[in-house]
Amino acid sequence: MTEMLRKITLTILLINILLPVNAQQPWVRNVSKATTIENGLAGKHLSVWPSHGRYYNISRDRWEWQRAQLYGTCEDVFTQSIVYPYLIPMLENAGANIFVPRERDWQTNMVIVDNDRPQSGYSESAEAAGWTTSPLPGFAATGMCYKDGDRPFATGTARMARTSTGNRTDISRAFYFPKIREKGEYAVYVSYQTVEESIDDAEYIVCHQGTATTFRVNQQMGSSTWVYLGTFEFEANAPTNNYVCVTNHSAHKGVVTTDAVRFGGGMGDHRRGGKTSGLPRALEAARYYTQFAGVPKAMYMTKTGKNDYSEDINCRSLASNWLSYGSRTNPTEQPDSLHPVFDIDSLTLAENAVRLYVDSITKANIDSFGTAYPDSLSEAIIDSTATAILDSVNGTPLQQINLQRGDTHLGHVPLDLQLAIHSDAGWLRDFTTHYGSLTICTTDFNNKETADGRPRFVSKDFATELLKSVSKDLNKAFGKWVVREVWDRNYSETRLPAQPSAILETMSHENFPDLKCGHDPNFKFVLSRAIYKTILRWLCERDGRQAAVQPLTPQNFSAATLKGGELTLRWSAQTDSLEPSAIPDSYVLYTRTNNSGYDNGNIIKGTEHKIRLSPNTLYRFRLTAANRGGESFPTEELVALYSPEAKETVMIVNAFHRLSSPAVVETDSICGFDLDADVGLSFGKTPAWIGHQQVFDKTQAGKGTGLGFTDNDLLGRFTAGNDFNYAFAHAEAVRNAGKYNVVSLSSDCFSQQTDITGVSVLDILFGNEKDDGYSLLTYKTFTPQMREGIEAFIERGGGLFLSGSYIASDMQEEEEQAWLADNLHIMYGGTDCDSLPFRKNEPMDIVSGNGMQMSVFRHVNDKHYASVASDILFSTDSLSDHKHLAYASGSQASVAYEGDTYRVFALGFPFECVKDAASRNLLMKKILAFLRRGKKE
Repeated sequence: MTEMLRKITLTILLINILLPVNAQQPWVRNVSKATTIENGLAGKHLSVWPSHGRYYNISRDRWEWQRAQLYGTCEDVFTQSIVYPYLIPMLENAGANIFVPRERDWQTNMVIVDNDRPQSGYSESAEAAGWTTSPLPGFAATGMCYKDGDRPFATGTARMARTSTGNRTDISRAFYFPKIREKGEYAVYVSYQTVEESIDDAEYIVCHQGTATTFRVNQQMGSSTWVYLGTFEFEANAPTNNYVCVTNHSAHKGVVTTDAVRFGGGMGDHRRGGKTSGLPRALEAARYYTQFAGVPKAMYMTKTGKNDYSEDINCRSLASNWLSYGSRTNPTEQPDSLHPVFDIDSLTLAENAVRLYVDSITKANIDSFGTAYPDSLSEAIIDSTATAILDSVNGTPLQQINLQRGDTHLGHVPLDLQLAIHSDAGWLRDFTTHYGSLTICTTDFNNKETADGRPRFVSKDFATELLKSVSKDLNKAFGKWVVREVWDRNYSETRLPAQPSAILETMSHENFPDLKCGHDPNFKFVLSRAIYKTILRWLCERDGRQAAVQPLTPQNFSAATLKGGELTLRWSAQTDSLEPSAIPDSYVLYTRTNNSGYDNGNIIKGTEHKIRLSPNTLYRFRLTAANRGGESFPTEELVALYSPEAKETVMIVNAFHRLSSPAVVETDSICGFDLDADVGLSFGKTPAWIGHQQVFDKTQAGKGTGLGFTDNDLLGRFTAGNDFNYAFAHAEAVRNAGKYNVVSLSSDCFSQQTDITGVSVLDILFGNEKDDGYSLLTYKTFTPQMREGIEAFIERGGGLFLSGSYIASDMQEEEEQAWLADNLHIMYGGTDCDSLPFRKNEPMDIVSGNGMQMSVFRHVNDKHYASVASDILFSTDSLSDHKHLAYASGSQASVAYEGDTYRVFALGFPFECVKDAASRNLLMKKILAFLRRGKKE
C-alpha cells in the first residue's frame, strides 16, 4: 500500500515540476477582443485585493466587520467600492490578468455546473478524441456548508481529452448549461487540472444572450482553482443562449482538461461557530474564499483555526504565493521552509490515491490499515509515504520541507506584483484637513530578496512611485490632497508576498474630509487611475518597454442621424488633463440588437461611423477609445430603431450622468452623511453602505461610538446606482407604441445646433440629475446649452417629453423658474418622498391616474436606481384639463401643456423607474398620443 501511494504521489509531483516554468502564454486571453495591446499590461499577472471583510470572531461567537462602522460604511466594504468597479477594470482594460483572493462578484446568486452532477447542466459531445476521467481529483459541489479543512477541489473528478489540431469537424466539446433563475450579470469562473501534457491554449466559449465570446486559457498554470474569465449578462431560464462550452481544439498536441464552471459569486457558505455569515460571499473575508477556491488549509489556517482575523490577513498573500509557485517570479522547485510547496496530508495523498485506484484497492485493504473508506488514512501511512516521496524528488532533504505549508501542485502563475488597497484610521480636529494617503512596504525579510532573487527594495520603489502618482493626480483634479509617507515596516501583506508588494492606505475612513472625497465616485475614478498608471509605468520600466496610458471615455456620443435606414454615429476624443499621452488612435464600437448580448466590438478609425440598420430592430451601442495601452471605460448606451413605415422620429436625449456621494451634512457643529436624504449615485451598484450614520456631533469625534458611528441596518444590502443604459427603456416603449424611428444622443452634444430635422418628439431623460451642491463635479438638469437646444426645438414645433426626479426642484433661481414657466409651463410644487426610503414593497411605489396604475422604483434597492424624492409638478396653464398622474400621497406627478405650436408632457419621476415593461409601454403610448402634432389624446 505504501509503495502504491508513493508511486501515485510521485507522479503527481513530477507532473507539476516538469511543467515549463516560463510559460509564454498568459493565464487567460480573450481572443474575441477587437483590440491588440502592445504597450500596456498584456501578459502581466497581478494579485490585487480590497482589504478585510466580514469574519467570525471566535471570542465573541459572532460574525462581524473587521473595521469600525463609520460614516455609513466601513473599510471592509468601502475599499471594494474602489477596487472592483474602477481599479481592476482599468488593469484588465490594459491587458492584465488579475487574481483576487476574495470573491470579486457582487452577484448574490450562484450556479455551479459540474461533470460530477450531470443534472446540474453538464453534457459532452465527443468525436474521435473522446472525454475520459482525469487522473487528478476535481471539484465537487456537496450542496452543504463548508467547514475548516474541507477541500472542494479534492473531492470530485474532472474530464480530459486529447486535443484536435486540425479543422473543427472532429472537435469534442463539453457543455455547461446553467439553470439561472434571475436575469443579471454573472462572473464566469472555470476550473481544470494541470497534467503532464496540458496545453497553453484551451478553448472556452462563453455564450451570453446568444453572443459568443472565446477565451484561450493556459492550462499549464492555475490548476484546481476558480479561474475568472469575465462578467456577462445572462438571461433567466434560457440555457441554450447562455452557457459555457469547452473544446479540445488547440494549436498543440496535448491534453485539455475541464472541471466545474461557476456562474456568480453567491452567498457565503462557510460555517463557523455553527452559523454562516448570512451575507454575500463577496462581503466575507479572504480566509473563507481562499478555501472555496482550493487553497490548502495551511494557507488560510495559519493560526490553526483559532484566530480568523489574523488568518485572513495572512491568507491574502499566501494564497497569491501558492498560485505562483513554480513560475518565473516564484521559482520554487526546491522548496524550503520559507517557500513550502508540499502539503502531505490525508486529503491530498491518501484520498487521491484511493480515488485514482479505487478499482484495484479493496475496502478490506483500507480497513486493514485502520481507516474506513473514504475517510483519511492513518498518519503512519502518510508519514512513510511522505518520506519515500521526498527521498525521490531531486534528493531534497526532508528537513527542508515544511509539510504543513503548501500543496502538491505548482500554480505556475507568474505574478508580477501583489497590492492591497486599504483605508486608514485617524482624524484631525479642524474637520477641514485631509488625513491623506500612505503606502507601506517591507524590505527587511527573506535576506532582503524577493522569491526570484531581486532586491526587496524594488517594493519600496513601487510604493514611493505609487504615493507620488496618487498625490499628483488628486491634487490636480480636486485641489490639495495630503500624502503622508512611505513606511518600510513589518506588515503581513508586504512581508509574506513572494513578489514585489505594497499596501496603499488610500485615506482615513475616520476623517470626515477624506470621506467627503472618498464617497464621491469621481474621486474613486481618479484615485484608481493613478494607481493603474503607477503599475503600468513601473512594470514597463522594469521590462524596458514604453508605457501607453489607456484613453478616457469618448464624449459627445451621438446616434442621431438616420437617413433611409443608414445611421451615422459621431463622437469626439476626451482630453485627459492629467495624462497628455492618453490619446486614442482608434475606437471600439460595441453593438447589440433587441435582447441579444453585446458583440465583441469592431475597431473604428476616426470619429464617425455609418451603419445600415435592419428594419424594425432595436439597436444598442456603446463606444470605447483605444490605443496601444488599452481601452477606456465605455460611453453611456445609445439606441436606434429604423422602421420603414414610420413617418415620425423620436429623439432620445440622455441627460443623466450624475455620480455622487450620499447627501453631505456639514455645519459648525455637525458633519456626516444622510443616506435617507439622498443615498447618492454610484457607478453601477455598490455594497458601500452598511447602515445609517447615528452620530453627527463633532464634539463626539474619536470616541468609541462617537462621531460617524453607523448602525448595521443595511447589512448585506447592495444599492443600485447609475448604469448609464436608460435610453433603452424609452426606445423599447416607443417601439411598442407604434411606427416610429428612434435616434438618440448624449446631452453633451445636444444644443441649438443639433440637427432636429424630421424629429417630431424630443424625449429628454434626466433620471436623478441635479446640482446637489456637494459633488466634486457639477451636474445640472437644464444647463444653458440644454435650454438653448430645447428653445430651438419648441420654436420649430413638436412634442417634448421630460422625465426626472428633479426637473423642477433643480431650477430654484428666480430666472430659472421663469424659464420653466415660460417654456415648459411647469412649476415646482414640492417633493413627494417617504421618510424611510430603504423600506421595501411600500404603497408609496404606486403612481396612478389617466386610467393607469403602475409601480415605480421609489425605494432604495439593488436592481434599479430609485426616485426616492420625486418632484411634485404644477402647471402654469390654468386652462389645462389634461388628466395628470398622481403619487400615492395624492400629489401631482405630471403636467401636460398643449400649445399652438408645441406640446409638453413632464413627469416628476424618471420614466425608466416604472418597474414593468407593460406599464412603460402603455404610459409611453399615451404620452406619444398626446404629443404628436395635430393629434389629441
